[in-house]
Amino acid sequence: MKIPLFTKVFLVPFLSILVGFGIISVSSQCLADQKSLLLQVKRNLIFNPSLSTKLVQWNQSTDCCSWEGVTCNTSSNSAHVIELDLNNESISGCLQNSTLRSLSGLQHLERLNLAFNNFNSSQFPAGIFSLTNLKYLNLSTSGFSGEFPSSIVNLTQLVYLDFWTNNFSGTISSIHFENLVNLEYIDLGLNSLSGTVPSSLFALPSLRKLFFSYNNFHGSLPNFTDTDSSQLDTLYAGWNNLSGSVPNSLFDLKSFSRLTLSHNKLTGESKLQNLHRLKNLTYFNLSFNNLSLDPRHDNSSSFLPPLLKELKLASCRLQEFPDLRHLPSLITLDLAQNQISGDIPNWIWNIGNGGLQYLNLSVNQLEKLQEPYVIRNLIWIDLRSNHLRGKIPLPPKNVYFLDYSNNFFSSRIPTTINLTAAIFFSLSSNRLSGTIPASICSATNLQLLDLSNNYLSGNVPSCLFEFSDTLGVLRLGNNSLTGNISGIFGNDCGLETIDLSGNLLEGHVPESLANCANLEVLNLGNNRLNDSFPCFLKDSPRLHVLSLHSNAFHGVITCQERNGSWENLQIYDIGSNYFTGNLSQNFPVWKAMKDGRNDVNVLGFEFPSFGNLRKTYQDAVTINIKGKRLELVKILNIFTSVDISNNHFEGNIPDTIGELTSLVSLNLSHNSLSGSIPKSVGTLKLLETLDLSMNKLTGKIPVELGEISFLEVLDLSDNQLTGKIPTGSQIQTFSEASFQGNKGLCGPPLHINCNRIPVITAYDDGDLGDTIEWEFVAPEVGFAVGLGIVILPLMFYSRWRSFYYKHVDNFLFKFFGIRHQKKNIHGRIRSQGSRIQRAGS
Repeated sequence: MKIPLFTKVFLVPFLSILVGFGIISVSSQCLADQKSLLLQVKRNLIFNPSLSTKLVQWNQSTDCCSWEGVTCNTSSNSAHVIELDLNNESISGCLQNSTLRSLSGLQHLERLNLAFNNFNSSQFPAGIFSLTNLKYLNLSTSGFSGEFPSSIVNLTQLVYLDFWTNNFSGTISSIHFENLVNLEYIDLGLNSLSGTVPSSLFALPSLRKLFFSYNNFHGSLPNFTDTDSSQLDTLYAGWNNLSGSVPNSLFDLKSFSRLTLSHNKLTGESKLQNLHRLKNLTYFNLSFNNLSLDPRHDNSSSFLPPLLKELKLASCRLQEFPDLRHLPSLITLDLAQNQISGDIPNWIWNIGNGGLQYLNLSVNQLEKLQEPYVIRNLIWIDLRSNHLRGKIPLPPKNVYFLDYSNNFFSSRIPTTINLTAAIFFSLSSNRLSGTIPASICSATNLQLLDLSNNYLSGNVPSCLFEFSDTLGVLRLGNNSLTGNISGIFGNDCGLETIDLSGNLLEGHVPESLANCANLEVLNLGNNRLNDSFPCFLKDSPRLHVLSLHSNAFHGVITCQERNGSWENLQIYDIGSNYFTGNLSQNFPVWKAMKDGRNDVNVLGFEFPSFGNLRKTYQDAVTINIKGKRLELVKILNIFTSVDISNNHFEGNIPDTIGELTSLVSLNLSHNSLSGSIPKSVGTLKLLETLDLSMNKLTGKIPVELGEISFLEVLDLSDNQLTGKIPTGSQIQTFSEASFQGNKGLCGPPLHINCNRIPVITAYDDGDLGDTIEWEFVAPEVGFAVGLGIVILPLMFYSRWRSFYYKHVDNFLFKFFGIRHQKKNIHGRIRSQGSRIQRAGS
């Protein structure tokens, strides 16, 4: 058969290519020893098969070079494994020696990725040091700990090294990183490394990106010795304890693109104009140090790098705005916590040709916005804590973070305000008046709305409760809002914080509030609400703070036995109402006040939409503590307080109060409580404030009360307490006012002497007695003992009696000339005096 010319020209070469691929395919078959080692690795690792996408598919019947996560060398006749990627494979537990032996057998391995697993604080796998061909090693967020492995410098082929987010410790000052001449990328961030930063890191010829933020490094940053040949373009050194000045050699790195030295202890003065030497700089962060930044320049329009996109200079002691008008690419500007005063220049809204998106000028001394201005493309505006006055500047419709709080804005909230994209909106602590406009309900994406501490009036728009599936924080406290809490909280209510305190609200608490299953803070204090205790809140198991203070709540609290679901309740304030009933039946023991917490966190709302920009909004609440009404701006989850003062509770203080061992503040004052102060109060070792004043308490002050070493405020005044105030204890440090109004109390610090000897106390508290007051008893006991030493021998010892009478007789005769009549042993009386008289005559 004759082969056509077309077939000869095109088909034959194509078949040759296919044959060639077949040869390669055959030659890339996984070697038996390589497959065996990989299967051993799989057997020795603990992983979750339901979450694994790689290990779970490895099996004996298939070619290991086709396994997910395994790459073989196909350029030679022997298919060696050169890459092992077990990233995010839900691996847990410690690395076993058998696993390390299997890994070390893969001698041709060039890339190893074990990131995003949990090796349960395993030590660094030393077997990796035998993989001398390793170029890529990624152990980020994998749970390793222990001393930083100094032998890592033996892997001289390394190009990429990532140890981000582990728990490596120790110093790296003496490690000879200069051996890693091929290293281009190293990330040591978020560990526990300390000591000084080795200069050998800064001298690596191939290094491009260096990360060691979030450690405990101290001392000065090393200088760059060869800036002309350095390839470094990224340095992240923030969140350490670095000191000294900013090295001037940093500004000579021609390739530099990103630099952050924020949150350190750098000192001295640095000139912003130095940045013009870094022509390729796009990101610069010098925030939160102890240095002073000079913004002056030589009037050149290009004194800052034109490619700069993010400039963060918070807390750099700036006293004026740097001239940023010629930065066409700037997207982010942070000048917060400086000392800038005067006007906000209107050119600031046009930075980056109007492309500026993030602006933070908070915590300065700014007074007004320079006219005319148009806020265009900003999506993040933070002007809080300044001295800004006048009308509220209208934000652009695409803004999703807007904070104008803690200023002096005095206008109404514009009815035309458009917040359709807003997630965070705060106008708190200004001088705003008028009503809350209904247009604010168009902000259906809101996660936080804070209009507290203003002069707003009128009703609360019911729509604020009805779209509460997205809203997490609603703060309208300290205004003049009136009417009822109207509207219905939906079944998908997502509210975590509700603060309506300090208004003129009336009526009942809506039962639909029970739909807010995520509720953590409910503050309805200082209103005119007239209702019974809201027992339906038992369906809010995450509740941390409940304040009904100073309203007209009334009646017996009948649902306390069901409040066991409030495992997290730490602040309970129902003071200044009209509640009645027996206290022992209305005083449950909540778990958070009983067990305490080992972790210390601040209550707040997390914003999943913000990423790393701003994660939480801290809750605040006003409570009675240390005799004053104070606002807790940060509510630590370890702070616990109970206030039931100014009600009509009666009965005894229950002994179970001693189980609230985490309690910091307790106020039971201004009720009709009777009986004695239970001794169990002495177990409240963390108590700082105790107010039991204005009740009908009787009996003695228990000495156990003086064993509370943290107690700073004590008020037992205006009761019916009796006895001596315990001495030699913490109680003696309090003033007389803490005990006044108790007619039966005596002793310091009161100026009332205790003139009786209460050796055994009365049975007023059910005990057989309390204490013997030895300062009264000791003199009488001493007199009785001394008298007994004289009398008893006279009664029972004849020789002592004879000796005594003889000397007494001589004393009487010598000074008075008489002798007493004495009976002889037979009862006869001898007249010694007559005989003496006869002898004398």
